[in-house]
Amino acid sequence: RTTSMIDKILSPKYSYYLSLPGTWLYLLAAVGALITGYNLTEEKPAIGFILLAYLPLLIIPSIRVNLPLSLSYSMVVTAHCLVSLTNVYWYTFPGAELDPLTFHITATNLVEQGLDLPSGIGTNTYISILMHMYELLGPSLLLGQQLSVIVSAIAVLVFWKLLIVLGVEDEKYQALGITIAGLLPSVLLFGSLTLREPFELIFLIVGTTAVVISLQRHSLTWLSAGIIAFILMGLFHQILLITGIGLATLSMACYAVKYSDQNKKQLLIVMVGAILVACIGLLIITVLPALKGNNYLYVFGKGFMQSVVWYRSEVDTGVPRTAYGFDVTMESPYIFTFGIIRSWLTYNLGPLPGMLTNLSGWVLTGEALVRVLGIAVMILLMIRRTATSWFPILVFLILTIVWSVGTTNFGQALRHHTMTGWIPVVYLIVWLQSRRTSPA
Repeated sequence: RTTSMIDKILSPKYSYYLSLPGTWLYLLAAVGALITGYNLTEEKPAIGFILLAYLPLLIIPSIRVNLPLSLSYSMVVTAHCLVSLTNVYWYTFPGAELDPLTFHITATNLVEQGLDLPSGIGTNTYISILMHMYELLGPSLLLGQQLSVIVSAIAVLVFWKLLIVLGVEDEKYQALGITIAGLLPSVLLFGSLTLREPFELIFLIVGTTAVVISLQRHSLTWLSAGIIAFILMGLFHQILLITGIGLATLSMACYAVKYSDQNKKQLLIVMVGAILVACIGLLIITVLPALKGNNYLYVFGKGFMQSVVWYRSEVDTGVPRTAYGFDVTMESPYIFTFGIIRSWLTYNLGPLPGMLTNLSGWVLTGEALVRVLGIAVMILLMIRRTATSWFPILVFLILTIVWSVGTTNFGQALRHHTMTGWIPVVYLIVWLQSRRTSPA
C-alpha cells in the first residue's frame, strides 16, 4: 500500500504539481503554521486563517506555476503575518495602541456579555464584522488581525488583476508591483491590524478595477459591480460614503461620455442611473445613522471653513510628533485655500528626507519617495496623454483631497495612504514596463 502511494505521488500528474513553486511555498507556509500552532494551541482558528491567506498559491494557476509571482505574493503575505504575530506577542507597533485595540476589546466585550451593537455607518460596521467572527470562532486579537491580513491579501490579488488590465503583461513587472504595493509601510502595518482600512481598501480597489474594465469592454455588468463596491466602501466611514457615491456617479458619467455615440438606449439607462444613484445616495447620507464619533455631517454643519479649522485643531491636540508644523486659518478665503493646497501637497509629497529623523520617520519617508515617483509618472502620462486609463488617477486625486483636508500630521497621513498608496505604484509599474519594452 505504501509503495502504491509513493508511485501515485511520483506519477506525472502529481509530480507536475509538486514541481510548481506555488505548491512548495504553500507547503512551507503550512509547516510554519503548524510549528506556530504547536506553541499557540489556543489560536487554532487564527492558524487556519494564516494558511487561508496562502491558499492562492495553490488555487490560482497563474501564480502557482510562476516563480516571480509566487515569491512576491508569499513575501507580502508572510510579512503581513509576521507583523500580526509580532504585534500580539512581542512588540506593539506605533498606531496599534488606540483604534485597533479599542475595536477588538469592544467586539470581545459585546460577545462575552451577549449584547447587540447599534447599527450605523462607520466603526460599528467593522466592529459588527469582528463580533460575528468572534461569536463563531471565539475572541482573539490574532484572529481579528489575520482577518485583516486575508482581506489585504485579496486586495493584492485585485491589484495584480488591475496591472494586467492596464497592459502590464510581463510577469516580472507584475511581481514587482505586487511586492511594492503589498509592502508599502502603510499597507503592511494597517493592513495587519484590527482596523477597517483593509475593508475600505478592498472595496476601493475592486470598484476602481471594475470601472476600468467596464470602460475597456463596454460592460454594464462591470460598471454595476464597481458602483456596488464604492457604496460598500462607504459603510465603513461616513466621509467615504459621500465619496463613494461621488465615485459611483463619476463612473457612470465617464461611461456615458466614452460611449455617447453608440447605443443611445444604454446611454440613457446609464444617465438615469447616475441621477438615481446621486439622489438615493443623498437620501442614504442624510437618513442612515452615524453614531457618535462617526457623524462628519454634524462636524461640518457649521460651515465648511470653520469646521475644517476646528477639526484640524482637534486632531492636533497633544501636538503629534509628526505634525506638519503649520495651521490652516480663516483669515480670508484665499489664505484658507492656500492652507488646504499646502496641506494636500504635504500630505502627498511628505515627509521629505530630513523632515523626520527617527527610524519610523525614515520609514514614512521611504513610502513618500515611492509615492512621489508614482505621482511624477502620473503627471508625465497626463501631459503626454498616454495613460492606459485615467480613472484611477481621478480616484487618487479625489480621495487624497478628501483625506488631506482633515489631516495634520504624517502619522495620520500614513494611515490614510493605506487606501490610495497603490495607485501611484500602478502607474509606476506601467511606465517601467513601457520603458523596458519601447524600441530604442
